[in-house]
Amino acid sequence: MYSANMILRTAKIADLEDILELFEDSIHELAAKDYDTSQREAWASSSKNRERWQEKIERQYFLLAEADQQLLGFASLEIPDYVDLLYVHPQAHGKGVARKLYEALLEKALEKQAQKLSVDASITARPFFEKCGFHVVNVQKVERQTVILKNYKMEIRLGLNRHASG
Repeated sequence: MYSANMILRTAKIADLEDILELFEDSIHELAAKDYDTSQREAWASSSKNRERWQEKIERQYFLLAEADQQLLGFASLEIPDYVDLLYVHPQAHGKGVARKLYEALLEKALEKQAQKLSVDASITARPFFEKCGFHVVNVQKVERQTVILKNYKMEIRLGLNRHASG
């Protein structure tokens, strides 16, 4: 699925169906080792709130990664300094898609003169963000449909250490 001719572009409302499908696939396949079925179902259920997703596309810096007209991943930045979304298609996992998306969000945050970036990272996403230089601020328990999900509030200070990688 991954191809050398990957492009990044701004998301449009017309992309919503593809975004939501990738969101659900990513949660159910990539997070299966870290979250049980009920947790994944509760997490993925947020795709049902279409108004919330449309608002994210319209108001956030929301990018898609595509190759050969296929959606490989998406990411969004709540300007200036919060990484709200970063999801990759299971078949594109580990192929540099998340890194490319993150670097574009970082560039936008720096352009907006953000001093730090923060993210609420899943257990699954934590290693990626650590490789990007983020550190855990605290462990969080989030409730979705009466189901508890563990995640991590993570931050990176922008400046000298922003090019840290693993």
